[in-house]
Amino acid sequence: MVLISIFMALYNGVEFLEESLCSILKQSYTNWELIIGINGHPIDSLVIIKINDIVKNVTNEYDDNVKQKIRIIYYNTKGKPEL
Repeated sequence: MVLISIFMALYNGVEFLEESLCSILKQSYTNWELIIGINGHPIDSLVIIKINDIVKNVTNEYDDNVKQKIRIIYYNTKGKPEL
């Protein structure tokens, strides 16, 4: 089975995170990893706390194998990329 990597970039739109996460968890294909990339928010911000709470609450009913497939990374980019 091929590993599928799903990258979910979050800057705004935290209100859609729960629905998106539930959709991924309900898929029949099981060999996946989810990387949630959070951009533009300090690690101690209320947005980050909310994201972590949503992920924890949604995955609460799943076993550790599923929880380990989800990673949250934090990065901070500013402005347009230079070419």
